Amino acid sequence: AEEIKRKILEIAPGDEGTFILMSNLYATTGKWNKVIEMKSEMKEMKLKKNPAMSWVEIDKETHTFMAGDLLSHSNSEKILETLEELIKKAKDSGYVEDKSCVFQDMEESAKERSLHHHSEKLAIAFAVWRNVGGSIRILKNLRVCVDCHNWIKIVSRVIKREISCRDSKRFHHFRDGSCSCGDYW
Repeated sequence: AEEIKRKILEIAPGDEGTFILMSNLYATTGKWNKVIEMKSEMKEMKLKKNPAMSWVEIDKETHTFMAGDLLSHSNSEKILETLEELIKKAKDSGYVEDKSCVFQDMEESAKERSLHHHSEKLAIAFAVWRNVGGSIRILKNLRVCVDCHNWIKIVSRVIKREISCRDSKRFHHFRDGSCSCGDYW
């Protein structure tokens, strides 16, 4: 992987995606010192990772949610309350957090909290709280992680609603606990 990284950076120096992929690879293998090195290199090169963001339109108004940003929305308390209810219902229906999606060295409980506050989960909780009828449509700037994908599948079954999510690579149409991508994306 390191050799491939070197070759990619010869062709495309400053490609932040290469650094992010390497950092994530190191994180999955527990090489936290290498993760720190990747982040330091990115900082030296003034490269930044795009924050995960999701958008949902309700009543002709677009609402933006950023992963981990729990306080910027004027209705954050209601959104978090709804999110906790959805998480509980999903867990009662078999959802288990996939902590392999957290690429940070932290306690297991902190990893769970981090996963709970992904942008698409916040956007879905907002749409459910606002009691939007019909399907819920989310737009996301990055790929949906495995944990969110699994959670949304279960939530679509629990709330008996279709949830569409357009991520950076494809459309996902969740209905009755399954996704149109067949869990391949």
